Amino acid sequence: MKSLLNLSFVAILITIALDSSGQTFCIKGGLNLSDTHFIIDDGFDEPKMNPGFHLGPVMELDLNNDFSIETGFLITTKGFKINSSLPDETGVEETYKVNTNLYYIDVPFNIKAKLRLNGFEIYGSAGPYMGIGIKGKGKLELGDEKEKSTIKFGPDENVKRLEFGLNFGGGLEFSHFLFGLNYGLGLTNTSQQEGVKAKNRVLSISVGYKFGKHKKEKG
Repeated sequence: MKSLLNLSFVAILITIALDSSGQTFCIKGGLNLSDTHFIIDDGFDEPKMNPGFHLGPVMELDLNNDFSIETGFLITTKGFKINSSLPDETGVEETYKVNTNLYYIDVPFNIKAKLRLNGFEIYGSAGPYMGIGIKGKGKLELGDEKEKSTIKFGPDENVKRLEFGLNFGGGLEFSHFLFGLNYGLGLTNTSQQEGVKAKNRVLSISVGYKFGKHKKEKG
């Protein structure tokens, strides 16, 4: 939480410093396709994409006509799905399914480069992000048996609360509307279980609506 406060303070300072350059606000949301990259001592099935969502406010601060800084607070889902099978005591294959949904607040800090073409803006973006784990839910189906669980974050739990990673994205802006694609590459091992490493991966498809006007007209 201290890291979140520090990052918020930096964002406020940047806002003040760039006030004369203009700023816009955006509500952005859309589809997440997430999975988790696992490294486990005794092996693990490759997870499948888990659909989810992201939603939240984003602020863009102009550096000049071609570059800007983007930050905000996005509620976003991460996690994974597994559909596989295991042999039971008699050697018969028994199917099992795992569905894990993790809820985070992501704070991005992206640099955006823009190219203007006939009223459209094509952009590319990249930068670090910080994720703060809020809560999680898990579901296991083994044959006819079903079990649900609550996943908790923290130093005494199985999952670390803070996560850091890199964003890589691009998209199109027209008038007040935004359409974008982003890939979040988690760099933090979020697992606190011995012999297990887990890093989040999220592909996001976004739509957004931008509010406000720049204080300086762009030439």
